[in-house]
This record gives sequence, structure tokens and C-alpha cells, in this order.
Amino acid sequence: MDGIMMTCFSDSPVEKAFALPRNLARKLGKNVVYERFAMTLPYAPPPDRLPQGVSPEKYARLRAEAKAPYRGLRQVVYLTAGASAAIGAFIMITQGLAGRATDDLVPNLLIQFGVLGTVGLLLWLENRGRSKER
Repeated sequence: MDGIMMTCFSDSPVEKAFALPRNLARKLGKNVVYERFAMTLPYAPPPDRLPQGVSPEKYARLRAEAKAPYRGLRQVVYLTAGASAAIGAFIMITQGLAGRATDDLVPNLLIQFGVLGTVGLLLWLENRGRSKER
């Protein structure tokens, strides 16, 4: 049946969920303007017009927070975990150099370096995402 097949002109999951039946899409043509999301999406003012009573600096800050929620909090958590791993690795290295090494020194030191590497990767990905937004 032709009416069961769905046609979508976008890769968006929302667009695919509300795809047109193929026979209706053929009748309307490929240059269809979709207005079906007008009631479901929140109102966003055009980029050249600011909402009333909002300074440009505050508006820019709010838009940045909306694009990447809790970015500052994530970075604080990453830096805290990285500082903890660095302090732990430093203490383990100094204990090893002092001759008080135990059997679990090397695995624990590898865990600390793994945490440092993971934190570095997460911070790099976070900063790469910020540079792509600009």
C-alpha cells in the first residue's frame, strides 16, 4: 500500500516521527513548507531582536547556557577530579621514591593516570565543543 510508506525530507527524528504519507507528499511536491511545529516549539525571538528588558550581555549569556547547560559545573567537576588524581599520583610517586612502595602501588598509579587522561579528554572535548559554537 502506498499510503503506509512515509516520506521525510529531513534527517531529524522529530521530522521523521511526523513524516507525510508518500502519496500526499507526491501531491504536494518536494518544496513543502512545514508549519506543523509552530504550536509545539517555544517562541524564540529572531537573532537581530532582543527581548524587552534584557541587556545584550545577559541575552548572550543565557543563549550560551541554553546551548550547553551546566558547562561551568561540568568543568568544575572535571578539574576537581583531575586535581584529586594529580595529588594522589604525586603522593604515590613520592612514596615509591622514598622506598615505601607496596604491591598495589603500580596498579593504583595507573588508575590515577587513567583518571588524569580521562579528565584531560573530557576537558578537551568540552573546549572543542565551545570553539565549534563560535
